[in-house]
Amino acid sequence: MICPKCNSEITEDTDFCGICGAKLADFDEADFLDNHSKSNRQIKQERRKALRKKLMSRIKLAGGILAVIAVVVVAVLIISSLKRSEGERIFAGVPLGRNVEIADKETGVSFEVYSEYEVLAKISAYSYICESDASVTVEGIALPEWAVLLTKNAQNNISRVSYYEFAALSSSWKGTKHDTKIAITDITYGQKLQDVNKMLKMSPYAMIATLDNNTTECIYRYNAPDEDGNNRVYNLSVFIDDADDTVKDVFESELDYIGFFLSAN
Repeated sequence: MICPKCNSEITEDTDFCGICGAKLADFDEADFLDNHSKSNRQIKQERRKALRKKLMSRIKLAGGILAVIAVVVVAVLIISSLKRSEGERIFAGVPLGRNVEIADKETGVSFEVYSEYEVLAKISAYSYICESDASVTVEGIALPEWAVLLTKNAQNNISRVSYYEFAALSSSWKGTKHDTKIAITDITYGQKLQDVNKMLKMSPYAMIATLDNNTTECIYRYNAPDEDGNNRVYNLSVFIDDADDTVKDVFESELDYIGFFLSAN
């Protein structure tokens, strides 16, 4: 029972409130019922407040955990991106039309005449090479994670530079898996390379630049089922204007197992 004067809980068989001393006989039944109802509302309100506080505390804790996870994921992606882009950074720094000594200075690395992987000489002809210390295995063949290959002309100047990200093929020589064949018409003239990468949801596994033109060929390797459900493998070449980093042309070829390396020669 609730005291109608001070709202304290009292026993049913008492005549006076033990807290405020009120004489219970001075109050009618309506006072007790009204006070009991108010007390119940207060109890429910307090319970709701306690529940909200508990829920907010859990939400904040979950939010904090998610924030930490997000930071870790972003950090891993950044580290992974930096690791993958090292070969591309060197590729972009090679000065076409200059000698290898200038290329060493411009890129901050040392280009060598020979590779530690004999198979690279069969993949592409080159005069100098810079490759990663770490290696990957593609279809049982050991390769560097990435390699930058230079070809010199009769004047001993660099006439061609090629970059291979072999790590992109480590899970399969077929490259990135797509649900459907890419429509090359979706890649439009003047489109930025970064927008092409975003649309295709992949990065080039090879890039080739030559002294005789002002474009860079970006080669994407992917596989997708045809209308009959058979898996097909494609090399998608997107030619980028070096002046403004936009698309100039697009070409696609289908590959088989024999040509999975020679296709970017």
